[in-house]
Amino acid sequence: MVKAMSPQVDSCSRSSNETKSEASNECCSELDAKLPQVGRVYNVRRLDGEWCSAEVLETRTNENKAKRVEYFVHFENFDKRLDEWIEIDRFDLVKGELPKHSKIELEIANEMGDGRKLTRHQKRKNEIINSHQLISDLDPTTAILEKEHEELTKVKYIDKIQFGKYEIDTWYFSPYPDEYGKQPKLFICEYCLKYMKLEITYRYHLVISFPT
Repeated sequence: MVKAMSPQVDSCSRSSNETKSEASNECCSELDAKLPQVGRVYNVRRLDGEWCSAEVLETRTNENKAKRVEYFVHFENFDKRLDEWIEIDRFDLVKGELPKHSKIELEIANEMGDGRKLTRHQKRKNEIINSHQLISDLDPTTAILEKEHEELTKVKYIDKIQFGKYEIDTWYFSPYPDEYGKQPKLFICEYCLKYMKLEITYRYHLVISFPT
């Protein structure tokens, strides 16, 4: 004979499950809060080992690296060509989120007022200010188009291209079709310039189209 579960026991069971679910959700929320977030600034280790403040512009799951999560960062006051995709081990998450630099103009004004010769890093700050001033000086329609272009090209999805026997690092955004433009690496035929997503497709193309 099967005994029916009493309403009181069933209610307790439901309550217990709901408590576990809430605890699990809280745990996930805390974990997400500790991960780098798009639009925020963190202390990030560059390839040369130097720690710099960098803004997270985008995230992705890299299929070529066992689906690891990567973060596209822009190092403040550095050229866009130095923007890169990095993994979480390059963040100083102990220090946490940093404030965005909002007083670059004041720093430059003070440095120039002292009559000292500007360093290359300080000149770069000055270039950033001038570029923003140039956009603000444009007519409204052109300024909107410039801002749209800046937004569209701020993330460099393609890290490298394979061109013949050479693997080449990329510097800036490339306007490939979406199917190809968001690949971490593209394979480009050195003979006909056809671009492909996969190395096996690239090898097959060479064998069929350009047999030795």
